Amino acid sequence: MAVNRRPDPAASAIPEVPFTFLLFMLPAMNSTRGYGWTGIPAATVLGLVWSLPGRVPHGVLQGLLMLILFLSCLELRPRVLLQEAGREWRLILAMLALLSLLSPLLVLPFRSFFHAGTYTGLILAGTMSTGLAVIFLSEQLGGSPGQALILAFISSVLAPVSVPAVVSLFAGGSVPIDFLEMSGRTAFIVLIPLAAAVVTGPTAAGRKLGSIRGPLSRVIFLTLTVTLVSSVRHLVLLDPARTMGVFSVAVVLSLVCGGLGMLLGRGGRQKMTFATVAGFRNSTLATVLALTVFGESVALPPVMFIITGNLMVVTLQLFSGKLIEAR
Repeated sequence: MAVNRRPDPAASAIPEVPFTFLLFMLPAMNSTRGYGWTGIPAATVLGLVWSLPGRVPHGVLQGLLMLILFLSCLELRPRVLLQEAGREWRLILAMLALLSLLSPLLVLPFRSFFHAGTYTGLILAGTMSTGLAVIFLSEQLGGSPGQALILAFISSVLAPVSVPAVVSLFAGGSVPIDFLEMSGRTAFIVLIPLAAAVVTGPTAAGRKLGSIRGPLSRVIFLTLTVTLVSSVRHLVLLDPARTMGVFSVAVVLSLVCGGLGMLLGRGGRQKMTFATVAGFRNSTLATVLALTVFGESVALPPVMFIITGNLMVVTLQLFSGKLIEAR
């Protein structure tokens, strides 16, 4: 069953209210580290109740995602990361296999229960590389930020090949998939910001950007949350039962992946790190790819993964202190 692509609106105006709203939230987010993610639920609700941000051209979303990836990678040192990765390459390979294949394998037996676009979106979101937010989360939960960074870096570099390959293998019969287009777009979104950050990071300009990247990244992240949730707002409201079903699947897959990631780890810190990495994906990238390569019907599952991840982040942010004390 073919999935119709949604053309970019030619005359869409970039909304002003989300930026005003997010700038208003910024002082509250910076006031204390413990409640740094209080803007996430508000941004999600705003996206659900306001339709205008969803009409932002897809090129703008892609540019914002590339900018936040660039800011997140300013302190990356690939040679050091690869040297450290070589010491535990077997565990890293196991984690990469889990990230790419576990969710698609879990969803595959239930393929007939889903609409073609929904099934493809679940495969896309489930095989996506882990997000760089796992570095922060690992630190908050008593894991190893260094190991989280290694896994996030390697999975992101491999994404232009691994993601199109898995989506083609598991969903090729459901929707038309252009492997080269998907691979090229993923490489463009991920590798260009990464390369630019590696080159810029050690320079004076990179150090200046590093000093403001925290607040700027928060604004961009919440802007993306508003616009991406708004882009599937009509699908959410059209069939709430379907939306809740997809949301439930996203929650289950995230928890199962996180649990198996914990089983792979050795010792408390590594178990927490692997659970965090396996449970949180770069769903923002999955949503942008869904909108630009397939269409809005494929974007619903990745957005549900965004909401799932955001709610988990908020929960862990609020209770991380208690969790670490209990350890």
